Amino acid sequence: MIREWSNWERFEESSPYINWWKGLGLAFVQRPALNVDPEELGNQVARSVLVPNQSPLSGEPESKTHKPYDTFVPIPNFAKNEGFEDHINCNDGWLPDYEVLPEIEDDSIIVGVIDTGIPLGHNRFRHADGSSRILSAWQMLAPWESSCGIKQKYLPFGRELYRRDIDNLISRYSGGDTLGQLDEYGFNTATGVMNLKNMRGQRELAGIFSHGAHVLDAVAGVDPFDPREDADFLTKVKIIAINIPSSTTFGASGTFLDAYMVYAIQRISDLADAIWHGLVPY
Repeated sequence: MIREWSNWERFEESSPYINWWKGLGLAFVQRPALNVDPEELGNQVARSVLVPNQSPLSGEPESKTHKPYDTFVPIPNFAKNEGFEDHINCNDGWLPDYEVLPEIEDDSIIVGVIDTGIPLGHNRFRHADGSSRILSAWQMLAPWESSCGIKQKYLPFGRELYRRDIDNLISRYSGGDTLGQLDEYGFNTATGVMNLKNMRGQRELAGIFSHGAHVLDAVAGVDPFDPREDADFLTKVKIIAINIPSSTTFGASGTFLDAYMVYAIQRISDLADAIWHGLVPY
C-alpha cells in the first residue's frame, strides 16, 4: 500500500496544524499571541475584545483591577455581536442589568462548569418542583439574535439565559407544567444549546449522551426525588454553566481554546460576584 503525504513547510515554533491553517491563506501567529489579520480572515473570525477584569475578588469593589485582554477568536457570523466593542467603549462593562440576575440565599454555594453539551433541562439540575438550579447559562455559539429578536448587546457572542428564562422554557416545552414531560429537542433548540440550522452550530445534545452532562452531574448533579440524596446540597448548590464551542471551532489541537476559556472563566467570576454581592461590580 502506498501512502501519500502532503508537504508542510517547517518553520520556527509551529506545527502541521498551523501549517494547514496558513495553507488556507489565513494569517496566523503562533501562541501565546493568537493574533490574526482580520482583513485576511474576513468573516471567519470576529474581533472580540474581552472587557477589563471587573471582579472585586477581595470583596471590595474599590479593589477592582483592569486587565484588558485583546484577541481574535473564530466566531461564526450567526453568533457574533458586531457592536460589542462599541458597547464596551460606551458602557462600563459586559454584565446585564441587575434586575436580570437571579437572587440567591446567603448560604448558597455557586459552582461554575465550562464544557460542551450541557443540558439545561436535565432533572438532576432542577428542584423537586421542576424549577432550575442553574443561575445562568452562556451558550457561546448560540445565535446572538434570538428567534424572538432579543439582542444582548453586552455579550461579545452567543446568548445567555438566566434562571427565569430557563424556568419559562422548561414550562413551555413541558406542556405548561414544569413537572411535565420535557420536549428535549424543542427545549435544547430554544435555549441555543443545540443548533442544527447553522452548519457550525452546536450538536452535542443531538446524540444520546454528552460530555457536559457527565461533568456537570459529577460537580452538582442530584436527584431531587431521591430521599437518599443530600437535601442541603439540592437547595444550596447553584450553577453557572457555560457551553463552549466544540473542537470544530476552536481547532482539533486546541489552538483557540485558550481564548474561549479566558472568556468563560472571567464570565463566571464576574457573574458569581455580581449575584453574590447583590450588585453589578462596576
